[in-house]
Amino acid sequence: MQSQYCNKTTTAIIMTKEEFSELQFRHQESGKTLKEYLKEMGIGYSTYNYWRKKFLCEEEPHELVPISFMSEGNHATETLSFPKDMPAVSIR
Repeated sequence: MQSQYCNKTTTAIIMTKEEFSELQFRHQESGKTLKEYLKEMGIGYSTYNYWRKKFLCEEEPHELVPISFMSEGNHATETLSFPKDMPAVSIR
């Protein structure tokens, strides 16, 4: 079965948000694993993840968390805001 999202003569797959939602719905209905379903549809797993992340970022704005840097006198000298789900790295 050839996917309506995939043209074999091109390497790029372009989806609208609605098409991606339909793809997810059809996967759920298929009862197959995601990788099995994507292979059947002619869509690479990395391509699926690209669109999943793209549309997820549009839907859910990241909550920002302030991080303050303290000087020896315990007074904040700088405050930065990072996305809440960004991993923290400690540097000494």
